[in-house]
Amino acid sequence: MRIGRSEVSAAPSAVITSPSESLSRRSPAVVVEVTGPYGQANFIPATYSSVLLVVGGSGVSFALGVIEGLLRDCTAGDGRTTSVELVWTVRESDMLQYMLPYFRDILAASLAIPTISLSIRLHCTTTSFPPAAIATHSLKHLREAGIAPTVVYGTRPDLGAILSSLAERTPTGGGLAVCSCGPQPLVDSVARLVDGMDKALKARTVVECSSECVRRLGTTVRRLPR
Repeated sequence: MRIGRSEVSAAPSAVITSPSESLSRRSPAVVVEVTGPYGQANFIPATYSSVLLVVGGSGVSFALGVIEGLLRDCTAGDGRTTSVELVWTVRESDMLQYMLPYFRDILAASLAIPTISLSIRLHCTTTSFPPAAIATHSLKHLREAGIAPTVVYGTRPDLGAILSSLAERTPTGGGLAVCSCGPQPLVDSVARLVDGMDKALKARTVVECSSECVRRLGTTVRRLPR
């Protein structure tokens, strides 16, 4: 989803999308109802000073929705969030390339809100990833404009270090919201990291964790006991 509009893409190869393509050919104006992504955080992220979003694969759609909501709340003066970090792990370089304009738009929108800082870190885990596969000139342009995400190839993020760093920078009593969405191993690892956080850090501020496991159909939501 981009700021101000929605965009949906579907390949005409499945049982549902093939009839949709046939309908679109007969009528250029087709009204559709779209539901999802399923699942939501068990708390209101805008009530926390810091928000960490850890997502994998298609879970990025959940994260973008949360960020758009945070930016909207902060613009209206209804949010207290000052720092947002998104960490996205993806295997396919093509998917990363496709999503770059979305990250560009949302980073550009965040620059217009001086009270909030947005950081986006992308990890493409394909070990044979050729640097030329991502449009280098596009990233250079985005960096010059100050709206480029950090892109890392061939490695997974050090989530423990990222979580600890953000927790240390969260104001005392400000609260840290940790939301994860993706495959079961990812959400389980995030829950374990939050559960095993340094007690001194947890004593400084409230830490809430919401994990959403993306399955073949829909999602499941569970809340980590504090």
